[in-house]
Amino acid sequence: MSPEVTRTVVVDSSTPVVKAVMAAPGSSVVSVILNKPVICSSVNAGNFSVTVDGAPATLVVATCMGDSDAVVGLGISRAPTPGQAVKVSLDRPVMDDAGNRSAAPVVVTSPSGLTPSDLL
Repeated sequence: MSPEVTRTVVVDSSTPVVKAVMAAPGSSVVSVILNKPVICSSVNAGNFSVTVDGAPATLVVATCMGDSDAVVGLGISRAPTPGQAVKVSLDRPVMDDAGNRSAAPVVVTSPSGLTPSDLL
């Protein structure tokens, strides 16, 4: 007779949530920070839109490192200048490793007063 084996299964049902957006004057990269890693193949520029001081910014690229990451980099066509508000809208959901989809649309504004070194 084989020994009894006990297994524990953990079900991840929490959805990815945008925690913060980081944009600095002079930097054309906007960082979107999520509460958990998302599958990079679920991330593309079409998931997001960006405004700088209320005007739409052209989104050039969305990057995500590796198979999954909790930070998505958005390359925009023009860097904000000091005092300009940068808002990112997650227009279409992204997905985590467990298949949970984020809410969309969600709009998050970057805090003011950042410098490019704050994004490192």
